[in-house]
Order: sequence, then structure tokens, then C-alpha cells
Amino acid sequence: MKSVDHVARILSDAGASYALIGGHAVNVLLEPRFTADIDVTIDAEPETVERAHAALLAHGFHITHEHGGAAPSGPDFLRFVDDEGTVVELQTAKTALQRSVIARAHDHGGVRVATPEDLIIF
Repeated sequence: MKSVDHVARILSDAGASYALIGGHAVNVLLEPRFTADIDVTIDAEPETVERAHAALLAHGFHITHEHGGAAPSGPDFLRFVDDEGTVVELQTAKTALQRSVIARAHDHGGVRVATPEDLIIF
């Protein structure tokens, strides 16, 4: 299974603005708990989503679920899985609140992680 660091490098190398959210983000900040997927909120600009999509495909991921892909603003949610079973769920940041989560995220060892306050909201 791929690590959070590996997925963060893929997104960073693709030039995608993002913040780690969900269980792995909580694990960075508090006592670790089990979580099976990697949740990320990503800038919703179509070019950013396309770069992240292409980068994940190039690293062996394939898309298994897309919600809202036909919307003029692009997809709301994308789920990727690789052959090792690593699940990456991208939530696109379309609201001002979601974009501010990305802006406030802090670097933790090369991974941009949402603040504790923002994790409570998510």
C-alpha cells in the first residue's frame, strides 16, 4: 500500500494545491488511529484536477468512482485505487471554506495537512 508521503509527492509534483484531511490528517496531529484511505481536498481548478488525475494515473492508480463529473465546475469527488489496494479520495475544493482549508494547511514532513480546527469541520 502506498504511503501518504508518496501520494503527497505525486500531488506536489503535479503542482496541485491540496490539504490532507480525514483520518491520516488526524494521525499526524494526534494519537494515531486506523484509517484505510487517504483523503485529500484539492484545488477545484480544472487544470489542477486534470494534473492530479494524470499524475495519479501515471503512478498506477485508476479511477473507481467519480461524482459530479458532468457538472460545469467539474467533479466534486474522485476515488482512485492502485493494484496494492491504496485508496486515494480527492474532494474538490469548490467553496470558499474548502479553499481556505487548503490555504491554512501546514507542512508536516512534506505533507500539507489541514489544521485541527478545519479537521473538526470536515
